[in-house]
Amino acid sequence: MIDSQIVAELRRTFPKFADRIYDYPFPKPYCKDKKTVRAIYLGCDPSNNYVHDMKYVFMIGHEHSKFNSFKKFHKTNLNEVGLDWDSVYTQNICRNYFSKETSANLTFWRKAAVWWLERLKRELDQFPKDIPVLLTSQYLHEVLVNGSDSLIKAVEYYKLRREIPIPPTKNVLDRPLIPLYRGKNPNLKKNYHLINWREYKERVTRAIAGLNM
Repeated sequence: MIDSQIVAELRRTFPKFADRIYDYPFPKPYCKDKKTVRAIYLGCDPSNNYVHDMKYVFMIGHEHSKFNSFKKFHKTNLNEVGLDWDSVYTQNICRNYFSKETSANLTFWRKAAVWWLERLKRELDQFPKDIPVLLTSQYLHEVLVNGSDSLIKAVEYYKLRREIPIPPTKNVLDRPLIPLYRGKNPNLKKNYHLINWREYKERVTRAIAGLNM
């Protein structure tokens, strides 16, 4: 199915939210070489207030000053655990653009994310099941993790109160999941950049290494 056909199907499925779905070509997933992929780096969607012509997800290869800090954060977070853009398969759970960014579109985004799930699972079948999925947002955790565990907050992982990876049996992707969030906990007064969480960084690094043995 081409992008415009997928957009049309989304609009038919969710007529109440049809005006929130932009009819732009989807950015492509980024993967330099499937043979060297050590993790899947998963985002929410490509929606933003500045551009709708990304060649690749996460603005990879796109020069726009508004996204400098965004790209730097993700790049350095990957570097902290021994990865880079060329060693991960980068994709969004929702490949289409919305008229509102994720945090302002959660009621619909959650529905759309579930709609996209089977397509994402088929897409990821090109990689072995032990390749972990790195979750860049708490919203992804809420959609992908089963049952009451979906409500586990980021701080529970970052303060080592919960084991990682989240096992395949406890999530709908049937793959190991590892929270690697972007954002900030206002109660802690620091963001989830791994330079602020050395013990968690070490645990994530070991987990990825163990799954790639």
